[in-house]
Amino acid sequence: MATHNVFQDWSEASESFDEIKKYIQNRDITSINEAQTRFDIIDRIIREFLSWQYGNIDVESFARGEKANFVDYILKSGDYTIVVEAKRAGASFPNPSFKSKLKLNGTVLGQGEIADAIKQAENYALEKEADIVVVTNGVCWCFYSAVNKTQETYANILFPFDKYGHAEQLFDIFSLVRVSNKSLDSLNNKPISPENRLINISNYKSMRIDRNSIAEYITPALDNALYADALLENTDALGECFVSTESRTKYDSVLRMHLADPKPNIFDQNNSAKRIKKDKPDGDHIGNILKAPKATFAPPVTLLIGSVGSGKSTFLKHFELISGKELLNKTKSHWIYIDFEKMGQTGNPEFLYMKNY
Repeated sequence: MATHNVFQDWSEASESFDEIKKYIQNRDITSINEAQTRFDIIDRIIREFLSWQYGNIDVESFARGEKANFVDYILKSGDYTIVVEAKRAGASFPNPSFKSKLKLNGTVLGQGEIADAIKQAENYALEKEADIVVVTNGVCWCFYSAVNKTQETYANILFPFDKYGHAEQLFDIFSLVRVSNKSLDSLNNKPISPENRLINISNYKSMRIDRNSIAEYITPALDNALYADALLENTDALGECFVSTESRTKYDSVLRMHLADPKPNIFDQNNSAKRIKKDKPDGDHIGNILKAPKATFAPPVTLLIGSVGSGKSTFLKHFELISGKELLNKTKSHWIYIDFEKMGQTGNPEFLYMKNY
């Protein structure tokens, strides 16, 4: 049997990934069935891109579970076992507009085809004693540790063909070489051990230092803290983590250009662009709108525009709960916050009437 090259790092694997991406971009994959999805996309990613070899892959392994069935892929390397459940490319999975971490029992992953696939994969993982659960339609890769899974467990979501850097992340976590070097340890839900601490310090500027091993223990804790939905409802946490200083000029590696002011612009009644200043105690522009006397014309619409993770929701919640709380009560304003992610994939607008406004 022919074997594929075992890529040691992303620089070697990127060319192989680009070939797969080019093939996918030249055809409509939304209409292909599950078997074709596996053959055209998932098989190639696992074998050609992630470099898994014959002997490390079990295909269509029988599983009894609640309902006898066959596991699409079981990947084994050393002490690690990964269960991969494959679905057709057109299956209703999260799209690139969603966050890169989603709660397993949340509104997105807790219903629909993705929820059924996760439950199916979990049953397989339980029987096969797998460490990691992966569910994919080839385009979206959802994965998490099956070890010590709780109601608060978050799944990682990657879109290697759509989001910059996600293909490299997929390689760094699931390539055969990386798994052999314990890359999956960073996905475990185990409590952080106090024994893991910084043990090496270097003062030589020319010395090259490998990635600190403590990072794999710190990263999951930081991710869960920053991505947790509960953060937006915690006044104390918002007060501590919210950065009110003006943004600095930075280079956007995706757009390949310098952005002097990445914060959203808003439009006043004269259609002139104004910048939101976070350091104003009264909420700045939003506060001024509330304090202004009622006009005979309709108030302007304020748009907060920014990429995922730029702080739009955090800014609004900070105004509602902290900077503008007193002003909202004083002006007797009715603040309504609607998160359309809560609507889920069904698109049913009835969720609007379930909240107590």
